[in-house]
Amino acid sequence: MAVNSKTVGWKAIAGGCGDKASVDVTTDGGLTWRSTDPGIRGIVRLKSYGSGSVFAVGADGKCQPEYAWITSPDGSWQTDSAMADRTWYRGLDQPNQVHAPGGRLFAPCGSGLADLAGLGGYHAAVLCTDGRIRTLPGGNTWKTVGTSSTARALNADDFRFVVAMIAEGCAGVVIQRFDADGTGLTDDPRPCHEVPVSPAEGALGVAIRGNATWLWSTRAWPLLRK
Repeated sequence: MAVNSKTVGWKAIAGGCGDKASVDVTTDGGLTWRSTDPGIRGIVRLKSYGSGSVFAVGADGKCQPEYAWITSPDGSWQTDSAMADRTWYRGLDQPNQVHAPGGRLFAPCGSGLADLAGLGGYHAAVLCTDGRIRTLPGGNTWKTVGTSSTARALNADDFRFVVAMIAEGCAGVVIQRFDADGTGLTDDPRPCHEVPVSPAEGALGVAIRGNATWLWSTRAWPLLRK
């Protein structure tokens, strides 16, 4: 999931080289959606930028990395495979592998990568299936900044990371924004954002842009939009 504002958002289902990709867009805060064709297969990264733009990384017909972008919800998708090397994405055929700008490859969770978010060329964060949150503040050394097994989704805008987690005593989710060094993550996170259905069942997604926060669940859309 990726959002530009409190009204403009995008979502896609992650996939592999054999999966035809589709990116859905909304301009009314998630009330209605329209499918768009990015011209790639198997999306492994989706990120917004600017007031209405988004890019996706997936595969071309030969399962090679392909970069696609659109500059407005009503625009047309364009592709440029050379751009894929300049951004973060999960491996097309190795989902536990992280590709960094410039071609560096990492496996920060070993065999259990659940989610990836990147900031610029040097900062990234991952959510591991065992609940660890790890960041790359710069360089080549990953740092564990959180060990909560309740973390369910990870994302970033251009400045900070965000994580959504289930918390004891919260009939919903806790959302925390944090920096590459882990600043912002706390052992007793608050506030609790109550939602109409339990996010503990099914997949969960979170996205931010500026002061806009969106939360998605396979059980209801959107759970939270503020």
